[in-house]
Amino acid sequence: MRTAMASHWNSIRLRFARDQRGATAVEYGLIISCIVIVLVIGVHGLGDVTSRMWNDINNKVTHAQ
Repeated sequence: MRTAMASHWNSIRLRFARDQRGATAVEYGLIISCIVIVLVIGVHGLGDVTSRMWNDINNKVTHAQ
């Protein structure tokens, strides 16, 4: 009985060690998080540039009178 139980747990342990699905999911999660970080930084920079552009246009129109 004890040998059969040890053999069962050993086969589960080996199957778990060979399973790569969890590692792949973690890798995809890291790739997606890096992409999101780059996008957030890019959108933030674009927002700053656009804000400055509109403020410059507003100042030119206001002082043109």
